[in-house]
Order: sequence, then C-alpha cells, then structure tokens
Amino acid sequence: MARGDYAMHWEAHGHCYALSRAIDDDIRSGRTIEYAMHWEAHGHCYALSRAIDDDIRSGRTIVANVSRTVIGAMRRAYADVVVVSITAPPNVLAERIAMRARGSDGMVENRLRRKVEDASAAPDVTIVNISSAEYHARQLVRVIKGEKWDE
Repeated sequence: MARGDYAMHWEAHGHCYALSRAIDDDIRSGRTIEYAMHWEAHGHCYALSRAIDDDIRSGRTIVANVSRTVIGAMRRAYADVVVVSITAPPNVLAERIAMRARGSDGMVENRLRRKVEDASAAPDVTIVNISSAEYHARQLVRVIKGEKWDE
C-alpha cells in the first residue's frame, strides 16, 4: 500500500507502524479472516494482524492497546494474557480528555462513566498514571518483562 492508503502511520525504534484505511472497509464488510482480533470503537475500526500468532509461537511478547470489549476474547484465544490498565483519578482523566479535544471522545462525562461489565476484562495490573511519564513507563516495562514493582 502507498503511504496515502493509511489512516495513520509512524516510525518508532526502527520499525514502521500503520493503521490502514482498509481495516475499516474490511471489518465493516465482514472480511476479517486476516485479523487475529478486530473491534470497533468511537466510530473507527481496529484490528490485530494474524502475524501476531507467529510471533507468539516464536516466544515473543506482544504488547497491544485494545478495547476493553475484546479482552475476554483475547483471554480465550491466547494463553498468558496480562491486562494492564493505565488510568488516573477521574479529575485528571477529565482534564486530559478535554485537553486532547478529539471529537470522537464524545462527552467527557460519558467517557468517564463508561464501563465494561465483562469480568474477564478486569485488569491484572493497574498503573495509576499521576506522576512522571518516565516513572510509569518503567512500571509498564517491568510488567511486560514479568518483574514485580511497588506502587
């Protein structure tokens, strides 16, 4: 695909990443066979490529930012899923959402009240993101590595 075919693209740590416009078309038309997991949120479609299955079989750790609505399916599909919730107190979240000013966020109050009733979506680890980004990034890395950390 050409760069213009992507809704968003970026580079980090020597790798290229992209969200394809084709994902929306595929998911909305039911063509989902090439995706390990897919979901819709805030009017957009998201998916994880089946390529993650090869990575998992090879012993690699996969880190994915997914909707809480697919966590149960992820737990059923894969062994050793660890759910990390990165959150903040409601007043801090409200301020951050308002500063972001993304139209698809909807009303800040509704966003803060949103819950997923699926018990399998409960986090295994919660990081309360109220101090430096560096500190909380270290916490997340420790969780990914399977190390313990203190709050």
